[in-house]
Amino acid sequence: MKTPLSSLPTSVKVLALVSLSPLVMAGDPAPKAPVVTTPPPTPSSSEWKVTSWAYGWLAGVKGTTGVHGFTTEVDVPFSGILDHLDMTASLNLEAQKGRWGGWIDAMYLKVSTGGSTPDPLLDTVSVSMEQLVAEAALFYRVWESPRGALDLYAGARYMSVTGDLSLSLSNSGVEQVSEDVSARVIDEVIDRVKSGVRGKAVPVIEQKKTQLSNQVAAKASSILNDLRAIGQSHPGLINAIQKSDRLQQAIRDAASARIDEQIALAQSKVAVVQSKVAAAKARARRAVAKAEKALAKEIERALRESIPTELSGTKDWVDPFIGVRGYYHFTDRLYATAKADIGGFGISSDLAWQVYGALGYNLTKRTTLEIGYKHMAVDYTSGGFVNDVATSGVFLNMGIRL
Repeated sequence: MKTPLSSLPTSVKVLALVSLSPLVMAGDPAPKAPVVTTPPPTPSSSEWKVTSWAYGWLAGVKGTTGVHGFTTEVDVPFSGILDHLDMTASLNLEAQKGRWGGWIDAMYLKVSTGGSTPDPLLDTVSVSMEQLVAEAALFYRVWESPRGALDLYAGARYMSVTGDLSLSLSNSGVEQVSEDVSARVIDEVIDRVKSGVRGKAVPVIEQKKTQLSNQVAAKASSILNDLRAIGQSHPGLINAIQKSDRLQQAIRDAASARIDEQIALAQSKVAVVQSKVAAAKARARRAVAKAEKALAKEIERALRESIPTELSGTKDWVDPFIGVRGYYHFTDRLYATAKADIGGFGISSDLAWQVYGALGYNLTKRTTLEIGYKHMAVDYTSGGFVNDVATSGVFLNMGIRL
């Protein structure tokens, strides 16, 4: 007679189940439960993400720089930057929370160069330029996907530029320009003297010679206003020459000598004693030659004294800018980034813009390395200070997520 299982004590039931479990396992296996893998936690949009970037920018410089009205061309190619680079340093700090973020950036660059110049008065020009650039910007992420992102940003950029110019005068150039200027002034003196004495009697001319020479010199010196060849490269030089008392006296002496020559020529037509006339004409010609030689020397002296050999000037200003920045991830580690902005808008600089592109690689979860190329151009002019310069070259970024 079989005993029903239900009538057995509870302890016996448990023992029976334990004993039967190997038989159950030996039969059709029970289905296994699926293994669930939990993805690593992603940063919340409410968390701050902060990255510090230290970068080196081997940048060449090309353009026009000027101090106190004296301008020169600067051309330091990227290929030769190590020969001209005195110092460079830079740092960037970026923070983001959700779609909003911003950064502050600072860069210092100092280069020195020298070379010939097309200016006829100068032989060589040595230039030392220091640039300090600091900017702050806010951005908004307008698009984001697992592969990329696009940001729009706006900010302000502070620039401080110091230019030091060392000018070396060209002796042959100064002499040539002095001769040319002297010849033009003398031609004007001759024309003015002839028109001033025409139709006047010799006694009248002799009586008013001083007055006439002053008038002729004043009108003849106006020729200095039209010396565009040197006036464009050396603003203020013509004004300095005109204010030279020694030069003005040399012009008056040249005018007076030319008047004496005209008197001698007039006397030769009425004189009885030809030997005295010939002697007077010879003296007048010698006086003219001496006065005009002195005029040329005085013009040369004025040129040399008016051109400084050392110039230095510093200007700082702030430019607003707007721009766009994008990222694209090829893999979890490798990505590309690009950035472009434009600013100035005539508020400070007439125009300021920059572009850069780079390839980046995530070395670890916290460190990133980028290598790329950056070009920045600024056209700023204020008074006699000129900074129409483009800075461009390869940069290397090292980022650490804090």
